[in-house]
Amino acid sequence: MKWRMMFLMLVLALASVTSAAERPARSPLDDCDVDDQIRLVSGSELERTGELDSDDDSGSCGRRPTDDATYELDVINPGLYSFDVEFEDWNGAMYITTECCGGDQLFPRGLTYGNLDRVNCMWLDEGTYYLTIEGRYGYLLSVYSCDNPCDDNALEPGFTYSEGYVTFLDRTDANSDHEHYDGPWEMEGAPCQQSSANPDNQMVGFGFYNWYNQDYGWSHLFDLEGLECLDYSIDSAFVVICAYENDNCEEFGEPSRYYSDCQFDAVLSEGDFLGALNPDLYPGTNLSYSSTRLSVPVQALEDGVVEVFLDIDAGSTQCAWATTVLKSELLVYMSCRQIPPGPEGYDLGDLPFLDNNNEPCYPTGSVQQGGPANAVFAAEDQVAWLGECVNHELVPNTVDEDGCDDGVYFIPSDRPGGAWYPGDEVCVEIMVSTGPAYNPNVPLYLWGWKDGNLDCDFDDLLESPNGEGFQSECIIPGHAVPPMGPNQSQFVTVCFGDPGVLNMGHYDGHLRFRLITCEPGNQDPARDVCDCFTAQTYIDDALGETEDFIITDLQLPIELQSFTASGAEGRVVLSWTTATEQANDAFEVQRWFGTRWERVGHLVPGAGNSASQNNYIFADSDVEVGTSYRYRLVTIDVNGNRMPVGEVESLVEPINTTVNSFALHQNYPNPFNPATQITYDLAKATDVSLTVFDLLGREIATLVKGPQAAGRYVVDFDAAGLPSGMYFYRLETAQFTDMKKMVLLK
Repeated sequence: MKWRMMFLMLVLALASVTSAAERPARSPLDDCDVDDQIRLVSGSELERTGELDSDDDSGSCGRRPTDDATYELDVINPGLYSFDVEFEDWNGAMYITTECCGGDQLFPRGLTYGNLDRVNCMWLDEGTYYLTIEGRYGYLLSVYSCDNPCDDNALEPGFTYSEGYVTFLDRTDANSDHEHYDGPWEMEGAPCQQSSANPDNQMVGFGFYNWYNQDYGWSHLFDLEGLECLDYSIDSAFVVICAYENDNCEEFGEPSRYYSDCQFDAVLSEGDFLGALNPDLYPGTNLSYSSTRLSVPVQALEDGVVEVFLDIDAGSTQCAWATTVLKSELLVYMSCRQIPPGPEGYDLGDLPFLDNNNEPCYPTGSVQQGGPANAVFAAEDQVAWLGECVNHELVPNTVDEDGCDDGVYFIPSDRPGGAWYPGDEVCVEIMVSTGPAYNPNVPLYLWGWKDGNLDCDFDDLLESPNGEGFQSECIIPGHAVPPMGPNQSQFVTVCFGDPGVLNMGHYDGHLRFRLITCEPGNQDPARDVCDCFTAQTYIDDALGETEDFIITDLQLPIELQSFTASGAEGRVVLSWTTATEQANDAFEVQRWFGTRWERVGHLVPGAGNSASQNNYIFADSDVEVGTSYRYRLVTIDVNGNRMPVGEVESLVEPINTTVNSFALHQNYPNPFNPATQITYDLAKATDVSLTVFDLLGREIATLVKGPQAAGRYVVDFDAAGLPSGMYFYRLETAQFTDMKKMVLLK
């Protein structure tokens, strides 16, 4: 959303751009006297002070009605130099030219940020230049050489290895010739173009000045060919952009003090905003080398190509100066594992790698780091795991029920909103599955932990909510799984006291569940024995993928008032009503299929954020008469997190095909949002018309029109496109007419 607003600002800005040809011409520079000479060599660092008296007209290089001072810059060693001028007065400006009071101006006057004007790491070739300072009262000029910020990476492209860690580098610049290089390309009628900066007036991209709206993009390849690892994990990824840019914060030829007139170069990847070039430099900092490091989501590496796009002067209403990108590098930091993995690698679980303080969330990591990071074996070698299936995930999946290896379902409490307060008893339903290699003589144990104080570990003792003693973050200390054979699945229900800090109230938590063969509580040294601490890092080579990290919202996103099922007319109609909803994206109706829950039908859209009552209806027609069915209602929030909120059962009754009279029944539910059902009876075959009207008598919809046989009928009415209010529905036949009202409440 933020990027869309930025893009809209950019579109509006195009309508108000003032081209260079339309701006007032600057007054020509007059002859000038040099106040002092500065000799620049490698390692230069010096200061000069002076007075700018507006009554003294000795200097004449200034472009504003203020005095000025001019310094001759004799560059002995070409390189990068910085210039800072601190003024006694709030106003002031500085610029560098190739001739004394004339020649090419190497950068325009920029915004004076406070009382400081700055040129940061500007490249000067060997020769003579002239620096002019204009303003009032006193000033302090600082001149010093600087190191090239773009030379901080000495890595060669490809993989670099160091003590189990791997760094991957891909570089894109003007010399790149691989097929994913997307610039430079031709531009016609580029605004703000100046031939002195772009001589051929056609090409833009790497190594060229790119002006207002001359946006372009490029690609980085993440190629794993040549990786000398049996398996790996990706820890982080960054794009590092070396740029040479200038902020011309001016408005119609005069310096501007408004940041919106300054250059803001946005960097995007796959439409996501990564950041801006030089975010730490003051607006108005002129013509500078800089290195910008932007984090890239690890998920962006999965297809092997990272797209980067540069939006020059995003949101600006002026033709600012130019940006030159010299090179862009993709840096990927990886951990290399030498323990032979299964054919699909390791499963790292679903807990994030880092907490809010950028500290690793113990114990996520490789096997060498204390694991656990269990190998995922081939199908015929799989032993046991949590969930319906098992797979390798390149990065942690922090969405609950990610479709494969979660298998953890929270059973809601009977208190409104879920009431996950510290000390409450909480129950979970966990699916345990076995593969063909499972040995039924080896018992399985379920372990669980909750980070009750959100410090990113699972081994604390927390003061109990009633103040009597302490309780462990180990919530399931080795629950024995009922015996099972190979290639089977079963649900295990476990209840535990919810540990946590009392003053947190409702809060999100990190929970961790593991299935291992480590037995708790038995002190026989000949047996495989674990305690809560040991079980966290226990590497169970026999099981393959067996663990599950999740982050789940421990408050239900809805307050459910009712959930009912009616098995009449050859189908099951499910109806539910919510009192409130918070970030609720949709509902999923699941049906029990003997050993597992499966979704039936389509998702039912939720109300998002709502403090009022909402009614829903759903029909399952794929049923058999005389059979009882069990349903579960699951809510899905806007982040994709799922949580069951209720269960019902219903027996399917046959369709009533024999009726003795005509009748129009009240719709159900009523009020409704956005769908409801209308039922009517026909005592004999006849032509039927069923229509819906608003309060003004206008026909909104015709639901039925034509002949029908005798019997009972149920018609669905979806009012998703209609506003809230009262509506009427009317049944007309040759023998019978009736009308009823219904209320749409959104």
